[in-house]
Parts: sequence; C-alpha cells; structure tokens
Amino acid sequence: MRRILITGVGGDVACAIIRSLRDRFPGDEIYGMDIKEFTPYMDVLTKVIKAPRYTDEGYVPFLKRTILENGITHFLPTTEQEILIASDNRQFFEAHGVRLVINNDKIIRVCTSKYKTAEFLKSIGVDAPETYRADRYQGELGYPFIMKADSGSGGKKLTVIRDEEQWAEAGKEDMVCQQMVGDADNEYTVGVFSDGVVVRSIILKRYLGPGGMSVEVHCCKCPEMSSAAEKIAKAFQLRGCINVQLRRQADHCYVFEINPRLSSTTGFRHKLGFQDAAWWFDIIDGQEVPAYRNDAVGKVGVKVTDDIILMREKPIGGGNLTHYSPAYDLLARVA
Repeated sequence: MRRILITGVGGDVACAIIRSLRDRFPGDEIYGMDIKEFTPYMDVLTKVIKAPRYTDEGYVPFLKRTILENGITHFLPTTEQEILIASDNRQFFEAHGVRLVINNDKIIRVCTSKYKTAEFLKSIGVDAPETYRADRYQGELGYPFIMKADSGSGGKKLTVIRDEEQWAEAGKEDMVCQQMVGDADNEYTVGVFSDGVVVRSIILKRYLGPGGMSVEVHCCKCPEMSSAAEKIAKAFQLRGCINVQLRRQADHCYVFEINPRLSSTTGFRHKLGFQDAAWWFDIIDGQEVPAYRNDAVGKVGVKVTDDIILMREKPIGGGNLTHYSPAYDLLARVA
C-alpha cells in the first residue's frame, strides 16, 4: 500500500489527480497538503494537512517533517514552484526512500521558463511562436503581441500589447514577449506519457472557463501534434508525464507552452482511457504499464459543478456553536 502525499489539493490539478488515483488505486492512502483548511475532495483523502505557503522560509522543514511523521512513500507536488523545491531536495527523498513523482531536472528547468521552452523547441525542430525576453525586446514582433510571465502564473499575467503606449507602461521584469498565433477556438492540449521507451499521447481540443481551466474538451486526432509530442518526449528522455499546449493557425501547429507535470485535464484523460497519472506510479514502482488503445476520438468531456458539506472539528467563535462549512462549488468533477 502506498502513502501518497499530494500538494495543492485545493486546486483543479490536484483534484483531477486525486480522482484518477482513487479510481485506479482504491486501497492506497492519499494525504493532501494545502494552505487552506477546507479543500475539495477532503472527504476521500486519508488526511488533509494545512501547510505554509511555498514562499515561507519554514515550508521546506514543514514538508520534510510532514513526510517523515506520516510515513509517506510517494510525493507528488502539483505546482511548478513546489516541483522546483522537490527537485532541489532530491537527496532528502532518496535518503528516506520516498519516491518522487516528478520529471527529470532538465524537463523541469526548461519547462518552467517560457523563454527556455521556446529555445528548446527551436533546437529540436518543433514549431513555436517567436519568443523574446521582455527586458531585451527590440520590437521584433510588431503589434499586437502577447506579454506574459516567464514562469508560472497559469495565464494570470497574460496581456495583449496592442500599441507603443501600452508597451511603454508594461512591467518588463521576468516577462516574455511572444508572437500571437491562432485563437482560443483553435487551442489544444496534449497529454504525453512515456515509460522511457514507448511514447503515448492524447489530443484534446479545449475550451477554457474561469481561471483558465478547461471546462470542455473534444478528443481528436492530428498526426502533426502527435509527431511533435513524440519528438519532445524523446528529446527530453521523458519517463513520466508532461502536458503540451498548442494552437493551430492556417493548418499549422505551434507549441506555445509545455507543463512539466500533470494538468487539470488529467481527470478527462483518465475517463477517456489515457490513465497517465496512474501509469506514472506504475513505472516508478517497477510495475507493468497496462496496454492502451486510443479509441476515444470523437468523445467530449464536460466539467460540472458539485457541492459538499463538511463539519469543522472545532467550533467557530467558542462556546457551543456548531458550524457547518459552506457548500463548495468545485467546478472540478467530470460527468
């Protein structure tokens, strides 16, 4: 039996992973860690642990203590910042026999930077939008172009720069300028898994909702996207999972981002038979990865809302007051 610790369990990525692992490994213990007291799916978690933010100087000591005190066997961080921290502390995990569910260091260092990602794609012959560091940008793209954070942010810092005045007022530190390609109606996400030898991928045309979350996906087929996914996986020597984001323009595909981790569409993929979260645990534990046949083309996935009611262990306000938590609008469960 595994004792799995997953971070960021208040977020959509972790929720999708929890659903997938609970389905495939019902007997495992799954511990959740988050900065919030109440999180979605805490009713199916073995334990929820409230944690400091990753920026807190006490985060790493807290993480190490949590892992040792709970006898954790596998650690799966879901945010890029926590993945970087885990990668920097590989010796600790190895010393205590904890299996890290993260990619190799090259994948992490390249894919947590949009500029490095674009340079990497160019070096292996995969088409990507022209990308420049904002503090060195000399107007090569013309207007309009996209400006976004070089790392992280989940699209929250993305701005379309339309003229010289807007460019002059924009902050340049740790930002990149990127060529605009395609539009939101031509955006795709490709889940990629490899056991180090065989590469598997699934292509989903996605439609985004609040917070940039994929709320509707259409499974489709595209040899060009599949070829790009395989080329990327082999260049990275992938043994695990990544998520490739593309846009199509004039019958041509451009990779604009690679997530070095599982993504919020993990739940969709799992229900479509592409069980990459579970497969990752299979290869880490030296188990055979089940056979896969991509027969999901044409199927559609839609996210739906749900509510849960939770009881606080301690009453709010003292006295004998009993408090029920508000219902949570999860925007996470897959129909």
